[in-house]
Amino acid sequence: MQCAGVFRAYRRRTNTYAKDVNGLQRALTVQRLVHNWVRPHWGLGKNTTPAMALGLYHRPVEMAQLLTWQGAPSTTS
Repeated sequence: MQCAGVFRAYRRRTNTYAKDVNGLQRALTVQRLVHNWVRPHWGLGKNTTPAMALGLYHRPVEMAQLLTWQGAPSTTS
């Protein structure tokens, strides 16, 4: 195949998926936090996140604030 060298620049050189259970769990935890604390859901009302609907917080959390939280184990369950 003569054209294979042309597509070499488009080949993925690193794996971006989780290779073990701990890496997968870490990725899923971040997604769960964003889903429940950052992104408003249309089914809950205007600008309402699931955490707000449960009465855990009064407004959607900004991504920078979410990433700087420390030691909040109840936010991942």
